[in-house]
Amino acid sequence: MRVLRRVTFIILLVLLACSGIGLLGGLNWFLDLFNSFRPQAVCVAALLMIYAVYFRWRSCIAVGLVVIVLNGSLMAARMIAFGGAEEADQAAKPVKLISANVLASNSQWSSVMNLVARERPDIIVVVEVTHEWADALKLLPKDYTHSLVEARFGVFGMAAYSRLPFTGHVLRVGARELPLFYMDFGSFVLMAAHPPPPVTNELATEHRLYIEEIADRARHAAKPVIVAGDFNGTLWNNSMRPLNKAGLRSSHPSGLAWTWPTGFAPFAMQIDHVLVRDAAVRDFRVLMDIGSDHRPIRTSFVPLTGR
Repeated sequence: MRVLRRVTFIILLVLLACSGIGLLGGLNWFLDLFNSFRPQAVCVAALLMIYAVYFRWRSCIAVGLVVIVLNGSLMAARMIAFGGAEEADQAAKPVKLISANVLASNSQWSSVMNLVARERPDIIVVVEVTHEWADALKLLPKDYTHSLVEARFGVFGMAAYSRLPFTGHVLRVGARELPLFYMDFGSFVLMAAHPPPPVTNELATEHRLYIEEIADRARHAAKPVIVAGDFNGTLWNNSMRPLNKAGLRSSHPSGLAWTWPTGFAPFAMQIDHVLVRDAAVRDFRVLMDIGSDHRPIRTSFVPLTGR
């Protein structure tokens, strides 16, 4: 029993240390990665607390409570910050949008076609679009008459398809000239986004520049703004703060939807988002597996004009 108590205490101390390291995430990209796992820290600490309370291990209980309160309060603060998107008037006709990271190496084209046929979205945002995926997506229903496509080798290609008319262009961000779609639908602006994962110093710099470009565009847009895609960041990451400061709110402000990775629940996190400014959100849902390491997401929104 002493060994179990010691192991439990050590695990809780490690969780506390990792949680504290995340507080310094604004100083360094590597430290910010620890913020991604705050929900996991709460869950593991809560499970260990069951043993601690049952066996009256006071030291374990004390450390476990600190882990839960620290992470829970930080998550709650970020939920509040990214919350505030208004609910849509039920009488208003919403715009339905699907955002999907299809995975460049995935060849389950039919899964995406079936998803579109079942959901019938007005707009589809697709990231990791290779030339093969661009060819496969030509088989989308013919009423998706408006599109913007930049297929690439690797994982940073992108495409958008719409039944609604828009004018759009591709912005190229950072040293790698990563695509950021800017589409004007008349009553709102939609940006399709896929910054790189901030897992090296170079990629973290590219990620920061990309997020800052989105924030700057959103801040200066005269219309309601929607930003959809794979952000490679959770709501808890410091790297996402510029978006919040630009007035963007999450269509799923809990930040707890499991969108990645599809096959490994212990690391489950939401890095695929639809963020809005001056738009009311009708719903948000994580959709079926399409063979990718990400699950698609769907939301419906109503632009709030005249504000």
